[in-house]
Amino acid sequence: MSVSGQELSSTMKVCEVLWWDAWIDTKDISIKAAAKLKPILRTTVGFLVAENAHGVVLSTDYFNKKKVREVYLEQASADPSVQILDCADKQGEMLPPDEIFIKIRNILFE
Repeated sequence: MSVSGQELSSTMKVCEVLWWDAWIDTKDISIKAAAKLKPILRTTVGFLVAENAHGVVLSTDYFNKKKVREVYLEQASADPSVQILDCADKQGEMLPPDEIFIKIRNILFE
């Protein structure tokens, strides 16, 4: 079943959630300086997936795996430098990260 943005918007409610987030920065600061920081008001807009005692679950985007796969396969057929690596096990489930890493390493160092 293919779901387009149009179909999603007609079946799922779009909502906005305002929430307080911890301060974040890419540099280290002292504990004394960190204690003075105040939370930052954030906004998230998305499709309402669930609302329960634990909170609200939003989907902010829709990832059409089939379409993305088609794009990569098309690119690989057009460009010989692009390699497709099958990361699924025999049941079609994603392999563990360490097994995928071994496959990548084998391609890079063959």
